[in-house]
Amino acid sequence: MNTPRTAQMGVTPEDLLTHSRFIRDELAPLVASKGHLALALDEISTLGLIMVSLNAVSMTLDLLRYSRIDKALRLIAMGSEWPLEVMMQAEELVTKWELALGSLQSIHADLWGPGGRLQGIERNMRQKSQGMGVEVILHTNTSRTDRLNT
Repeated sequence: MNTPRTAQMGVTPEDLLTHSRFIRDELAPLVASKGHLALALDEISTLGLIMVSLNAVSMTLDLLRYSRIDKALRLIAMGSEWPLEVMMQAEELVTKWELALGSLQSIHADLWGPGGRLQGIERNMRQKSQGMGVEVILHTNTSRTDRLNT
């Protein structure tokens, strides 16, 4: 897998992705439905450690594109149900990265590229569809195309 590299505080791109998924997939739904009081002390401590490690990382656009950690932090910074200190840390990190890298709003993950969530889908879809007499092309080198040939 071709992923961006970082070595600060031993944080790898995969760690950033894991942090992002932890915040977005586990904590955000819990906080949205039950508020920050639903967070256990170890989850709040983990969030604090994540913030400290993120502050030490020299963030790049490639790392953000790969990990989507900026989206996770924006969820925290924009929400009103998160612990105040965590919200402030998230907002400070996003601001720091925007000052260094420019607007983060236009960053989009390369879903079809190396490490992307859809990498390899085209090949798998072609293999599966050959047995049914159907060809489905989900991606070309330059754009997404949906085509059905029967």
